[in-house]
Amino acid sequence: ISLVMTVVTLWDFTVERFGDRLVITRGLLDRRRSQVALHRLQAVTLQQNLLRRALGLASITVVVAGRAGPRDEEQETNLLLPGGRLEGALELIHEVIGADASRLSGDLIPAPTAALWRRVSYAALASGAAGAAGSAFFGGAGASGFGLVIPAGVLAWGGWRALGHRIDDPHVVVRSGALLRQTSFVALPNIQDLRLTISPPQRPGRLATLVLGIPKRRLRAVDLRRRRAEDSFEEVAA
Repeated sequence: ISLVMTVVTLWDFTVERFGDRLVITRGLLDRRRSQVALHRLQAVTLQQNLLRRALGLASITVVVAGRAGPRDEEQETNLLLPGGRLEGALELIHEVIGADASRLSGDLIPAPTAALWRRVSYAALASGAAGAAGSAFFGGAGASGFGLVIPAGVLAWGGWRALGHRIDDPHVVVRSGALLRQTSFVALPNIQDLRLTISPPQRPGRLATLVLGIPKRRLRAVDLRRRRAEDSFEEVAA
C-alpha cells in the first residue's frame, strides 16, 4: 500500500526553476503544483540509505521557512528530489544554493578517534546488557545476545565514519548517519540559534557538539574536537 501511494503521489515528479523560485509538479490522480521561493530555503539535505549509496543514488529534501499546511502535505512539498543519480542530485543542489555541492561535501572535517571509542563503548555495553539479560531469562540460548557486539560495533563504526562538517563561507555543511546518511547544506545567514554543548560522556574524550538552529530544524555537528568546536562556534558567530 505504501509503495502504491508513493507512486501515485510522486508520479511524473518534475522540478523547474523560474527566476528566483522552484516549481514542483507531481501526482498521478491529483496533479499538484507548488512553488518554493529560493530565498525562503533554510537548508538543503542530501539523503542516502545503504541501498542508494551502493547504487550511487540519492534524494533531496529542503527546509522552507513559513510553509503552512498539513504535515503530510508539507513533507511532500519539502521533497525536492525523490530519487536520482548522485551526480544529478549534487548538480541540483548546486543550482539551488549557488555553490559547488560536490566540492563542499567532498572534503569534510572527520570526527576524531575519541568519538569512535565512545560509540564502540556504547555498543559493547548494550551487547553485554542484552547477553546478560538473555542468559538470566533464557539460559544458554539467551547468551547469544552477546553476539550482538559484532553488528553493534559495525554500526558504531559506520556512524563514526559518517560524521563530518565544514564551514566554507557562506555555507556550513554537516553530515551524519550510519544507515541513513544525511548531508545538510545551510547558508550562514539562515542560522538563528547557535549553541556549543558538552555532555558528560563527551568530557573524557574532549569532545563537543555544535548545534545550528534554523527555522523548524536543528542541525548538529556531533563529537567535534573541543578546540575545533570552539573555533567553529566563533567562526559561525562572527
